[in-house]
Amino acid sequence: MSKVVEQTPPSVNSSDKLPTQTVINAQMRASELPVEHTELPVARNAIREFVTTRRNLPHWQNPGSIYFITFRTYNKLILNSTSKQIIYDNIIHYSKFDYDLFSFVIMPDHVHIILQPKEIETNKYVNLSKIMQAIKGYAAKQILKHLIQMGKHAQTEVSELPIKHIFQAESFDRIIRNDEELFEKMNYILNNPVKRGLIENGYNYKCYWDNSKVEQTPPSVHS
Repeated sequence: MSKVVEQTPPSVNSSDKLPTQTVINAQMRASELPVEHTELPVARNAIREFVTTRRNLPHWQNPGSIYFITFRTYNKLILNSTSKQIIYDNIIHYSKFDYDLFSFVIMPDHVHIILQPKEIETNKYVNLSKIMQAIKGYAAKQILKHLIQMGKHAQTEVSELPIKHIFQAESFDRIIRNDEELFEKMNYILNNPVKRGLIENGYNYKCYWDNSKVEQTPPSVHS
């Protein structure tokens, strides 16, 4: 029977260190990414006050807030393991520059993240829309390249690939109001793979991460 687990609720003001063995490995891979992938031009679009925007969904941004974010694949595309790894590494990579991570999970057709944009100057924060453009945009390009290579190896013409988009254009985002809501959302992310029947314990799901993991010493390359 699937096991739903709970974890100790972190503080909204948590300053837990992010590096874990998984994070270290992802950062090693991220260090090989091209220069243009390194950092966002954040200052021009920084958030200084509460703002609202709307496309099909409403989007609220409040300086210093923590957000629960969901984005989905286009036409319910199912992500393979390589595609999930690309997204995983990308989320970790940008956390070094633009936001603090609390938790995330990569499901077969959607992703949940809890993050807090970094303060770049006094009362000036990285714009959430720019963060999501970076996470989704670069990952989508790399996943498309991966799928094209898969098509070539399968002797499929690139023009025959039906996939033009990887993610839906918009993401759902919600401002987390307090510690209790943060706890509830972190447990939702943890147990999402369990409820989908993908694994019995969310902590063992390979595409799950949270900032309560214990820091570990990176292994020797020669070990």
